[in-house]
Amino acid sequence: MKHASLLLVEDHPLLRSGLRQLIQQNPLLTIIGEAEDMDSARAQWIALHPQLIVLDLHLPDGNGLLLVRELLPRFPQTRILVLSSDATAGTITQAFEAGVHGYVIKSAPLSEMQRALDALRLGHAFLSPEVAAIALRKLRNEPGDTSLSIRSPREREMLRGLALGLRTKEVADQMGIQVKTAETFRRRLMQKLKLSSVAELTRYAIRNGIVDP
Repeated sequence: MKHASLLLVEDHPLLRSGLRQLIQQNPLLTIIGEAEDMDSARAQWIALHPQLIVLDLHLPDGNGLLLVRELLPRFPQTRILVLSSDATAGTITQAFEAGVHGYVIKSAPLSEMQRALDALRLGHAFLSPEVAAIALRKLRNEPGDTSLSIRSPREREMLRGLALGLRTKEVADQMGIQVKTAETFRRRLMQKLKLSSVAELTRYAIRNGIVDP
C-alpha cells in the first residue's frame, strides 16, 4: 500500500474542517499542510513537497489553476485533485490542460471523494461521473447544457438575457415575471456561478454555448 503526504488548499473553514476529518480517516494519507489562499499554498507546496494536493480553484487571491501552471512543472511528482463547484466544460478543459489528475464536484458524496483520494494516491486519474459526462460531450462536440450549475430553463433564460445585454427589467418582461423576482434570479445566478460582473457572465454564457460569440 502506498502512503502519500497531502496539502489541503480550501478557503472555506467549515469545508476545510470537513475535508480534514475525511482525509484523516484514511491511514495512508497524512496532511502536512493547509492553506486558504494562493500565497500560502505556493509557499507550502515549495517548502513541503506534498505528494498530493486537494485544490479548490476559487481562492480569495486568484484561480488555483494559475498555481498549478506555475509550480507543477517544477514539481511534476505532485498529483493534483481539484475540488470545485465549477463544472463548466471550459474550466474542466483548462484544469486538465494545466495538468491536474482528478476533478471532483463539491456536491459529490463523501464516498466519491474517498475514491478520488485513493485513485490519485495510487497514481491513477479520477473524474466525478458528472465531470466525465461533460468532458465526453465536449470531446464529441455534442450539444446540450455543459454546466452542472445551470439546470433550470428559467436560469438559462435569465442568463441568456443578461448575456445579450438586456437590462433586468427587460429580461423580467421577456420572462413574464416581476422586476423584483428577476433581480432575485440575477443575484442568485451570479452567486451560484461565482461571477461578479455582467462581462464575466457573458463570457460564461459564450463558453458554454448559451449565447453565440
